Amino acid sequence: MHSIKNEQFNQPLAEDQEEYNTLHINLNTQDPYCPATVCFELTLDEIEQITKTGKIYYTQCLFRKTAPSNDGKEAYVPREQFHPMSISVTNPLDQK
Repeated sequence: MHSIKNEQFNQPLAEDQEEYNTLHINLNTQDPYCPATVCFELTLDEIEQITKTGKIYYTQCLFRKTAPSNDGKEAYVPREQFHPMSISVTNPLDQK
């Protein structure tokens, strides 16, 4: 699976950062929520797996900070408690 780079999705996110895959995003700076939209292209094997399981897993980095936990060790907690996200099977940019 990789993000598609085209005229809509042409702003690289995490470019030249070896620990991340570059995402080609559309960043809507006119919206107060400033949504970043990305389109992924799947391999035939990935499509087969989704068809078989009906599942897609999503992981989002929340950029942590440390805080004491109940056992006295430090634990990682999100910087913010709410990071909105959405997943769609249609291009939300085409709906505008």
